[in-house]
Order: sequence, then C-alpha cells, then structure tokens
Amino acid sequence: MSNHKKTVSLVLGSGAARGMAHIGIIEELERRGYQIKAIAGTSIGSVVGGMYAMGKLQTFKYYLLQLTKTKVFRMVDFAFTNEGFIKGEKIYEELKRTMGDCLIEQLPIPYTAVACDLETGGEVWFNKGSLLQAMRASAAIPNIVTPATINGRRLIDGGVVNPTPMQPILPYKNNIILVVNLNAPLPEGQTATGTHEWEKDTHQHLFKSKWFDALPIAGSLLKQRASHLDIIGKVVDIAQNNLTQYALYHNKPDILINISKKSCRSYEFYRAAEQIELGRQACSYTLDNYEASLIEESSENKKADFERIKSALYGFISYKKEINI
Repeated sequence: MSNHKKTVSLVLGSGAARGMAHIGIIEELERRGYQIKAIAGTSIGSVVGGMYAMGKLQTFKYYLLQLTKTKVFRMVDFAFTNEGFIKGEKIYEELKRTMGDCLIEQLPIPYTAVACDLETGGEVWFNKGSLLQAMRASAAIPNIVTPATINGRRLIDGGVVNPTPMQPILPYKNNIILVVNLNAPLPEGQTATGTHEWEKDTHQHLFKSKWFDALPIAGSLLKQRASHLDIIGKVVDIAQNNLTQYALYHNKPDILINISKKSCRSYEFYRAAEQIELGRQACSYTLDNYEASLIEESSENKKADFERIKSALYGFISYKKEINI
C-alpha cells in the first residue's frame, strides 16, 4: 500500500471526554505513514486538533494521562449562573501554562475551530487569532460551561450546529477526507469498551457525590442541577447524532471512524489511557478495511484494463484477417 495517497484532511468531532480517542487516531495515522495536511475540529476536536497543529500533542497526552478524578474535580471553577455552572477559565489557564498559546495563522497547517453564535445560532469559524481562545469558544458546552465572549459575541460549543465540520477542509480536495464521529450509536448487543454499564453508573454516582460533599452550601443546588445535566447530555447527544448523520449524507468522507457515544461519559477525562487506545484500535480497524478496499479496487481496475486490451487486440487481429482476405 506504499503507492496510494496518504495525505489527510482531518475532521475531529465533538464528544467531550470521548475526544481523547482523537489522540490515538492521530498517532495511528502517523504510525502508518499518513500525513495530516489540514484540520477542522469542534469542541474537544478543536482542542486535540489544535494541540497537534501546535506540535504539543504528546505533551497534552502526557497531561491527560496524569489526570485522576480528584485532579479533574480541582480543575472545575464553579459559576452558579443560568448560562452554565463551570466558568472554564481555570482549565484554559492551566492549558496555557503547560502548552502555551499561538496565533492560528502561524500554525504549520491549516486549522479551523468551529463555535456557535449564541444570539444568531450561526456557525463561527476560527482560522486566525488566539488558538486557546478559539478552543475555549468551540468547547463551551451549553448549560455546563459558560459562553465565551470574543469581540462582543457570545459563543458556545460548535457541536450544537456542526459536530463534524467537513466544510472547512473541502477546499483541500487532493487529500483524503477523514472524519471522526464521537457520537456513533452503539451496535445492538455490544457493551461499551472497557467498562460495563453498572460500573459506569457507580463512577458517576461517586464523582457527583464528591462534588456535592465538597460544596455543602451549594450542594442542594448542584443536586437539583445534576438531573437536569443528565437530560441535557442526552438531548445534546441526540441532536449531535442527527446533525452528524445529515452532514455525512450530504458530504461523504473517504474514511469515517466511529467511536461509540457510550464509550465514556462526558466528564470522565481520568480515563485517558482507555480512550486513547480505543481510538487507536478504531483507526487501525478502519484503515485496514480502507486499504483492503483500495487493493480490491486496484485489482478490479487491472482486470478491466486487461479485458479492454484483450478486446482491442482481438479486434485488431480480426481486422488484419479481413484485409488479407
């Protein structure tokens, strides 16, 4: 397979903690000799894609692998407003301290982060300006993380309008278009990778309890919000899945990698190792099928070429016989 096209325009979808699978996917692509020439991302996809474009993916991976439930909890800066209960500033200050920041237009490859304008509902593409600001806006999950305000516009998670943003990379037609969908419906009868449902429910209960116990004054308010968050999460998942299916119907990628929406919960960033490996395995499996299809297609084309040559030779020989007669 050394002679087939290996330049990729990469689309990294939204899906909160499931987006750690993006890291494994990128690593597997590079291991197999694929070159990423352009990136578009929404929400966590914009974060992982930005870290890769900035040359800090391995540093970011190491950072995620050190996270525990306690560390994730400590990164949360609560904001008890109607727009969200997490400010999000603490997380991005930590990213700036450990990863740095840069201007998008100075990145070595084209990069676009997608957010949503809260007032108009329209898509906002970031392809210049501060990379960290673009990430912060693109990953402001509705009702959870407060909106980002940039140039007077209040911006929220781009997954609300475009969870798999293919449009920004369509101009790069010479590349393979590879899309990662983090909201794939789990096949019937299949269990979520690595953790059974009852174990994940236990994780969720313990994690929420820690939040409530740490904030006894605001605990009752958090408990009221918890049930709403579960509903919001399910609504967002449903909407993102429908938007993704619509986008894939109208713009079919060359390669689609699906990650189950049940592979982990949105806040489980302490499960980085598992999610990264899941991404690597999903990428390996998908590329195996893609490359096998190319071999089959090449074989069919050679067979068709042979048949055309044989037919032409037969016609030429028949023509010469007619002339000799």
